[in-house]
Amino acid sequence: MARNAGWLWGLVPLALLWASANVLNTETVRRDIEARALAANAVAGAASGARGVLVRVSGRDVYLDGEAVTADGASKALAQLQSEFGVRRVLGGLTQVIAQKPYSWSATRQANLVTLSGFVPDEAIATASVSAARALGPELRVDDQQKVAFGAPPGFAELAGSLMRDLGQLSAGKVALDDTRYCVEGTAATPQNFLALRESASTAAQKGFTRVDCALSPPTMAPYRWSAEKSASGSVTVAGYYPSDPARREIAALLARAFQTVGAVTDRMLPAAGEPAAFATKVTRAVADLARLRSGKVEIEGGAYRISGQGPENYEACEALKLNIAQGDGPDSVALASIVCPLVPSPAPTPAPVPPAGSGALRQPTPVEPAPGAPSSAAVTEPPVLPQPAPPVAAGYGFTASIDKSGGYLNGHLPDAAAKDAIAALIEASPLRGRVNDETEIRPAAPTGFGVAARGVVQDLLRLDLGSASVVDREVNVRGLTCRALVRDEVETDLASGLPQGFSGKAEISMRQTGCVIDPASTCQNELDALTQRYYVIFALGTGVTTLDPVTERAMTEAAAILKQCPSTRVTIEGHSNFDGERSGFNNLDLSNRRAQRVREELIRRGVAAAQLEVKGYGTDRPLVAPTDPEARIKNRRVQFTVAK
Repeated sequence: MARNAGWLWGLVPLALLWASANVLNTETVRRDIEARALAANAVAGAASGARGVLVRVSGRDVYLDGEAVTADGASKALAQLQSEFGVRRVLGGLTQVIAQKPYSWSATRQANLVTLSGFVPDEAIATASVSAARALGPELRVDDQQKVAFGAPPGFAELAGSLMRDLGQLSAGKVALDDTRYCVEGTAATPQNFLALRESASTAAQKGFTRVDCALSPPTMAPYRWSAEKSASGSVTVAGYYPSDPARREIAALLARAFQTVGAVTDRMLPAAGEPAAFATKVTRAVADLARLRSGKVEIEGGAYRISGQGPENYEACEALKLNIAQGDGPDSVALASIVCPLVPSPAPTPAPVPPAGSGALRQPTPVEPAPGAPSSAAVTEPPVLPQPAPPVAAGYGFTASIDKSGGYLNGHLPDAAAKDAIAALIEASPLRGRVNDETEIRPAAPTGFGVAARGVVQDLLRLDLGSASVVDREVNVRGLTCRALVRDEVETDLASGLPQGFSGKAEISMRQTGCVIDPASTCQNELDALTQRYYVIFALGTGVTTLDPVTERAMTEAAAILKQCPSTRVTIEGHSNFDGERSGFNNLDLSNRRAQRVREELIRRGVAAAQLEVKGYGTDRPLVAPTDPEARIKNRRVQFTVAK
């Protein structure tokens, strides 16, 4: 028996060989089964967004997981895998993939953040979208909330890339895709971006997709600018911004009516939001004003309106145009005008009169009696005496001035440097310092008093809101506009009674119907002027009186209350006097200064800040009414106030 059992020991090496073979071939077998399992599952189909097939082999058992495009594909793959040689069991299985509906994706830009959300077919497209968002600007942060999902429409990747480029043209907004529909909405970064996005929207959509109209707006521009420039040839170039397509069409219609030359208008306007109030009214006025210039430019910048250029060739028409433009001012449109007008035309030279015969122009010799005792032949004859000629006066001697709140110019002639310096001193002391172009020339042979008259009209113009003046020979003309009735009366009185002897004047001063700015300073000015007109007598009668009477006390109380409404504005207290005492040599200028100073002291005592008040005495230089007026003694002896603007 023992000898018969010896064969069992031979099984030991066989077992070892079998175990070794299993150990050495297990990995090879596993890889073989895994490869055949994956090949079998290929019949399930694959698609972007579907979970891929996952195969795990344990011995001869296969664990299977993943998604198939169709249920039939999943069944076929499972059956084929079960029939593979070497496979003992198939655990798990494949499920049919379900398409995401709706398949939505979006990219939103707000401030310095870009948010990507929705579904993408695969990680590669998600990564490409993140890269595109970061490329929009180094300052931007990217929040990636994208998810991989099955069901993306064909062409998704190309459209998503295009939409990311559109997002780069928005300062804030969103690009979105919903199945096969997409849109771009928000605010364009620039007017040019807005036009590009709008043009893109008008082109054919990518094949298989439909573009939906969404709210797309141009950028808001500040300051909001618009301009039109007319050349000497009559062509017009319009630039700046327009708020909407209907507004642009209306502007084009205005220009077409005003400038009827075919092809004369070049349109360089761009779309933008942020237009000022009454923009259409401002543009309508600007086009009408530009049409009346030979060449020039009109500009709207925010709430400001400027017009500059060459006026009509006729002096009178040009000056009338300047006044007409100013009268067009309103609460929404106050013109800053700088219109160049031609020099005032010189009158035709007047030939010197020829004295008639026997008029005594040349006195005949006069016999002189001889001295007593002298012979009669000693009588002598006095030589003929020529009349003393008057100083020569140049015919057509002229001076012109045009001044408004933005500046002005002076042209023509002045008799000497003293007259020129006197006018320069007036301008230097005014708010227009450095803004008046003086092109006058010194020329002798001016009428006596010409320099005084020229200085007087410049002083009058500096008081008006705008105006023009001319002094030709001995004729003086001033025209202009003002918001203050007191200033109008002063200028008219000056032209009627304040000119040098031999000069005659004409004033055409109108009250502005529009354009008087409504603000605290202007309101104070109006109330102070009304106060002056209510209390013409602000000091008791008497040549040197500066004591306050009850009327003046009441006026000071009211004036202090008004000035406290505009504490940030500077006010000049102007002292004026009548002609009492002039003939006896009394210093009315000193009196007017003392009266203005007395008013300042009373206002300070009533709580008005001293730094707000200045004093200026004018004596008899600015009468409110002519000295011959029955009320001149009362109305010209006054204190009035000018509020700086």
